[in-house]
Amino acid sequence: MLRPNVGYDIVRDFTSVTQVGYSTSALVVGPALNVKSLKELIALAHERPGKLLYGSAGAGSGTHMTTERFNMAAAVKGTHVGYKGQSEMVIELLAGRIHFGIPTLSVALGMIKDGRLRALAVVTPKRSPLLPEVPAMVEILPNYRRDAAHLIVAPVKTPRAVVNKINQDIARVLDLPDIRKQMEAMDFTPAPSTPAELDKTLREFLVTFDEVARAAGLLK
Repeated sequence: MLRPNVGYDIVRDFTSVTQVGYSTSALVVGPALNVKSLKELIALAHERPGKLLYGSAGAGSGTHMTTERFNMAAAVKGTHVGYKGQSEMVIELLAGRIHFGIPTLSVALGMIKDGRLRALAVVTPKRSPLLPEVPAMVEILPNYRRDAAHLIVAPVKTPRAVVNKINQDIARVLDLPDIRKQMEAMDFTPAPSTPAELDKTLREFLVTFDEVARAAGLLK
């Protein structure tokens, strides 16, 4: 969507197979920012419109879009600072040079656990077992919608029987206790779907992404 000439259309040229699941990200602040809850961060952002700096892994990245989605849901205005990746963003958070960001737990969990970063909310439909004391974003902002997931699509002319077989096989594997345990240990929640469910989800993601990208000034 951010690159209009990629040569394909995700809806027209592909058929949905299954959602695989989603990784867990958390809205975090450094200790230098004296807020202890998401409500406190939102209140501070309202008091200082445009003054709080939020980081991402670059303009148009997943971390950028997810944080812009938070800004929209909370009706706050921050100033975006893009970096080369999540690790660089986290270093800047630790140094107090930016105020908040939404890294994945695979990058930030250790620093959350040892108190160097404070997690205010996870951007998943429910609380993460890795941080059970941290609320899900929707507990504070019911209008927040997650705008990303890991999924599998196939060329549009793939026979329906093949699509259904792949879908069933993936769902079976993701339901294996050892596979689920390994995925959850690395902050990934298995969440397989039917092809029809994924098609609906994908279309909703595209609408949300378009809305967020325009709000971020990435689309005209």
